[in-house]
Amino acid sequence: MEYYYLYHVTCHPRASLRGAFGAVESPDFRGLRLEARLVVAEASTRGCERLVIVGLSFGGLVAARLTHRHPERVGGLVLCAPALHREEAEVIDAAPHNTHLIHGLHDDGVPIESSRAFSARHGLPLLEEDDHRLTERLKEIIEATREILKPLSARRRLKPCGRARR
Repeated sequence: MEYYYLYHVTCHPRASLRGAFGAVESPDFRGLRLEARLVVAEASTRGCERLVIVGLSFGGLVAARLTHRHPERVGGLVLCAPALHREEAEVIDAAPHNTHLIHGLHDDGVPIESSRAFSARHGLPLLEEDDHRLTERLKEIIEATREILKPLSARRRLKPCGRARR
């Protein structure tokens, strides 16, 4: 099973995810705009299937856009305080059924209303707690990721995508 973590530079619980799941792929997006981040994400996920992607903040927008462009690569999403308020999110017309949304009720970086609207539009559950970094919700992020993994891991194992692990 492949795990892929997309994050905003200032917010990254990657170490916690690595502790829970082992190897976690996490590209370096520092200094890149959305389209450049998508190019990096598309290149590093080429040939992959059933990825479980955890995206935090701007990484949540990248994860949703990547899934919009290449749904065959994604087995599930955990979107954490995703930057869905941005104009670039308007093209996202679907979300995998096994998408989890977690957004800080006291988020001072990304308006929670965008996650509420996305949740309502796509019929997805939304956990509303914590602040933008969601440091108090790491347990829920890990549980949501495990919930996605249960049905995926029951299917045949696929070969790794061929990327170097970090």
